Amino acid sequence: MHAKVYDAENASYAKQFLREAFQMYAVKPGQLVLHSDNGSSMKAAETMAVLDSFGVKASHSRPRVSNDNPYSGSLFLTLKYNGFFLYAHGGFDNIEKAERWLTDFVEFYNVKHLHLGINMVSPDDRYYGREEEILRRRRLIISQARKLMPSGWITGKIMKIEAAGTAFLNLEKPLSLAA
Repeated sequence: MHAKVYDAENASYAKQFLREAFQMYAVKPGQLVLHSDNGSSMKAAETMAVLDSFGVKASHSRPRVSNDNPYSGSLFLTLKYNGFFLYAHGGFDNIEKAERWLTDFVEFYNVKHLHLGINMVSPDDRYYGREEEILRRRRLIISQARKLMPSGWITGKIMKIEAAGTAFLNLEKPLSLAA
């Protein structure tokens, strides 16, 4: 994940941030839809030009329409409500402290935090293709535990442990990557 702290919100920083992220992840035309709020920095001509140059489709929030990216939504909920990473009361003294806090949070979120929505694996495990092996080992351990102590399984069923697959908030109307 690409994350940065700036001293203001503006189109120049948005353009810089997006260009760095798209280059870091070698984004190919038609590969992404960038969903954002209706903020001026995300709708600015220079920001839209960066999206266009990388072939990224823009999507903007609309009132009472829930089509946010579920992964981004999860990140921001964790950011806002996780007790391990509360913001500094009253803000940060300087950008360096804010960047250090953000770096620590991103490390926690991507590497250490297991997500219920993706069957208790980390985003890193999912992104780097380790999800299937982790879930295979988990199924094996649970199966072995059930054989050792069948009375501990009240319903006789083993929980479903499979890869989460693609997630949409509005499955009936997913955003198209086609222009």
